[in-house]
Amino acid sequence: VVSCLDPLFARTVLESMASGRPGIAPGYRGENNDEPWPFSCRLEPHSMANAICSAYEAYKNKTFNFRAYAEKFHSAEIMVQKMGKVYERYLP
Repeated sequence: VVSCLDPLFARTVLESMASGRPGIAPGYRGENNDEPWPFSCRLEPHSMANAICSAYEAYKNKTFNFRAYAEKFHSAEIMVQKMGKVYERYLP
C-alpha cells in the first residue's frame, strides 16, 4: 500500500502491515530506533520508487515480516496518541 498523504500516514502504514503487506508512506520512519523501518522514503518520486521496490522484494522473498512489525510496534493506543498529535498541528 502506498500513500502520499504526508504526514497523515498512520492508518495506511498500520492497516497494510496488519494485513501482512508493506506500507510505504513518505515521512514514516518506524516506531523504534533499535529496529527502524527499512522502507522509509521522502515525498519524491525516486525515493518512493526505491522504497516500493525494496518493500516488494522483501515481501516477495519473505525477508521481512510486516505483520510481526505491526504487532510489535503499533498498538491501537499508541496509534491513537500519534494521530492526535498530527491532527493537533492543524487545529486552531
